[in-house]
Amino acid sequence: MPTDLHEDSAEPTGDVEMTETQNTQEAAPENTQEGEENENANDTELPFANSEIVEPRITFANYLMSPIVTLLIGSGDQSILTAHQGLLTQSPYFKDICDSFVEDGSPRQIELPDYDIDTVGSFLEFLYTGEYFPKKLPGQRVLESDPAIPSVDNSGDQLLKHARIYTLAEKFGVAGLKTLSSSKIHCVNSTAKGEIAYARYVYAYTSNDDTTIRAPVASFWATRSHTLRAEAEKEFKALCLEHPQFGYDVLTRVLDDKLKRERNDKMHPATSSGRKRARHSSVLVLCPRPFRNISSDSSSQAATSQPQDQKDSGSKFLDFDKMVLDWPGVPPPPPPSDETEKQPKRKTMAELDPYGWLARLREEERLFVELSVKILKDRTGGLYSHLKNSKIDWEIEGMSGVCRVQGLPCCGQDFGEGLGSHLQTDEHLAHDASLAAQATTSEHARATEQTADRQT
Repeated sequence: MPTDLHEDSAEPTGDVEMTETQNTQEAAPENTQEGEENENANDTELPFANSEIVEPRITFANYLMSPIVTLLIGSGDQSILTAHQGLLTQSPYFKDICDSFVEDGSPRQIELPDYDIDTVGSFLEFLYTGEYFPKKLPGQRVLESDPAIPSVDNSGDQLLKHARIYTLAEKFGVAGLKTLSSSKIHCVNSTAKGEIAYARYVYAYTSNDDTTIRAPVASFWATRSHTLRAEAEKEFKALCLEHPQFGYDVLTRVLDDKLKRERNDKMHPATSSGRKRARHSSVLVLCPRPFRNISSDSSSQAATSQPQDQKDSGSKFLDFDKMVLDWPGVPPPPPPSDETEKQPKRKTMAELDPYGWLARLREEERLFVELSVKILKDRTGGLYSHLKNSKIDWEIEGMSGVCRVQGLPCCGQDFGEGLGSHLQTDEHLAHDASLAAQATTSEHARATEQTADRQT
């Protein structure tokens, strides 16, 4: 029995092992078939199955349901404004601040000590509506009118309003508001004093590389300074001294315009006619009535010189030997000179220029040259510091890359950014050394002459 039991127990075991092996072999084709089905499924997968999930649109109601943030504006007696955090976070500046708020019910406050309530109010108006007062009229470069706002900005307040909004948008990182305020600046009509107040603010609160707002200011004064400076000459001079970069930008554009005009004149010279003024033709032109221009004196003289028989017969022939013709092109005889006629008295300068415009123009030209020299010395004076004996002509026209060393053939040539290396050449160093030697020789000769004079 034990043997039978052992045999009986061994047989099922063998059968089980065989069955498992067969099941494994049978399962392999099934797995292969399933893999092929999966591959076919991957091949037929839609192209947008792995695309990113589109976030739901944020409605205006979502903004209004966001927490309220209190804005403390100004310093000292602060003004208080409130806004929804969902709208404020459109600005990277406010987003960083709002991310630091703790969700414990504590008040959410942000201090803005460097801004006034009107500027911040216009900023919030833009966040809620996409515009701020005064709005631009569609399709025009005109702002909507308001009886409380004068049509001409005499003090510069209207320009300064948009300029402050521009600098605020620059700091808060709101590009749309920055573009909108810049476009509204060009819609304001102002005076010279208003433009000076605006230019002073721009050059005080914007960076040097912000050409979006600085370039139009410099171009405006470069093209209109000859007329506007007379209205605010002192203010213009004070602005140039307060912000030298403003004077340099204006001067750069004036010189650039001058170079462009000279280049255009060279490329497209003005074509002038060979006949500068109308002249009468000296060619005799035949006409049906050849003697219609006979003067009255010659006619009477010719009539008296005719023979008696011709007069009686009524002949119309004239005596050509005694006839004087007034041909075209012959100038009339000069009138008899009257020796007693007095020469006209020359007018004095006070009579020619009673308002002193010529003197004012000369003074403006002198100030312009003085400012140009100052700017050039500030920018390129260090390049000539090693040439202590050379004479530097700062009044040569051109930009900062022009060589200004007198006595050399390169004087007046524009080397651009390579001016510094050009001034270090042996030619300039030898020229400066020769001038130093000449100065030493002249000083020695002068000392010798003074010694000889004392001995005598």
